[in-house]
Amino acid sequence: MTADDETLYEQSGTYAEWFGAYNNTDFQPLVWNGSKVLKEGTMQIQLVGTANSLHIDRYEIHYRMNVEVPHTVTLMRGDEQVTTLTQTDSGQGVQLPTLPDEGAWHFVAWTEQPFNQISTMPLSWIEVGTFVPQSDCTLWAVYEYQMTEAAAMVTDLSDGVYVYANMQSERAMSGVVTDGKAGTSTLNRFDQNQQYNVHFITDSTATIQHVMTGEYIGFSGANLSATASAWQIFHEGTKTAFYTLINNRTYVLWPDKLQGNASEYNAQLMIGSNMEQTPTALLSTEPLMEEPVWTCYPQYGLGIDEMNAPKGEWSIPFGVYELIIKNGQKYLRLR
Repeated sequence: MTADDETLYEQSGTYAEWFGAYNNTDFQPLVWNGSKVLKEGTMQIQLVGTANSLHIDRYEIHYRMNVEVPHTVTLMRGDEQVTTLTQTDSGQGVQLPTLPDEGAWHFVAWTEQPFNQISTMPLSWIEVGTFVPQSDCTLWAVYEYQMTEAAAMVTDLSDGVYVYANMQSERAMSGVVTDGKAGTSTLNRFDQNQQYNVHFITDSTATIQHVMTGEYIGFSGANLSATASAWQIFHEGTKTAFYTLINNRTYVLWPDKLQGNASEYNAQLMIGSNMEQTPTALLSTEPLMEEPVWTCYPQYGLGIDEMNAPKGEWSIPFGVYELIIKNGQKYLRLR
């Protein structure tokens, strides 16, 4: 037996030598268990008789053909082709990679059917790792939207429970006043020790009260004190800062002031100059979003609609829901 000019199998001798005895009743096969991938597509089997050969009733040849060829998988990120992956051998899989995040969109999987923003699990969901294609195919990257902490910064001030943080360092004021200072820790809007009840006395003044203990964050001279002080407020866009004036100088409530070279941080008063450059903000303690959002086209961002909303109100569609942003607060409602 030969294929592509290569000898795959050869057997010579007599019937008795092959099977131990002559037999004109039972069918006995010669078996070759090898495999061969044909390049030319040609295989030849020869049966050559010699002197004193017996009568041959029939020949039966049993074989199995595997005509599959290695498949190619094209990977897409939206409308952009990322790469192509080709199997090294038929039946072997390819390794699907993890792609980098796209802003607030986090890569999670691959899919055979591309889609725009949806909030229900797509029918095709292929995890990163080994994927065995059944034919040449195209897969699209799936991204999940993850709202950042910055999305919780309030733009419209009203009474409520907030976290006061430095958004550059991502540290927030924490706890109560001790020895003229308060604590600070890594920003976590759901850490109750970072949550403060802010009551606006006027549009430009407010008190700050620690929710867990009921103690106030106030000031006495250039130090913090546990008194219900009327803080002055700077607010522009997402920036918010509490400050007081002492001898015509501005002292800002800083969430994480470094203590010399000790690598120790505290919340305390700090002399400020240009309030418009403040990195401080008030963050809502309400959950940002419960509905997941997936897409194959992260470059288009989230669909935000202000056309039919009252002034100062934003509507963000999420499948059958809308995320409503009004007065710095966020709500979900059916569309």
